[in-house]
Amino acid sequence: MPLSFARKGIFYVKKINVGKFGKRKLSKMAIIEGIKIEVLFENFGGPIPIIVKNAKYAIGHGIASKIEVVEA
Repeated sequence: MPLSFARKGIFYVKKINVGKFGKRKLSKMAIIEGIKIEVLFENFGGPIPIIVKNAKYAIGHGIASKIEVVEA
């Protein structure tokens, strides 16, 4: 499922469907395929708050819809 549909909980990044620039930007936040992320709460109207390796980020819905995740 896309990260943009994820509910609160822990997930693994299965696939990232963005171009080279997008992957570079995400990798700077340690968001790569196989990494464990925690969705802090559902936010269907704004950025999705997540934790990756003890760092908090807010991912916009556009890019979140291109990140495939599976429940841990």
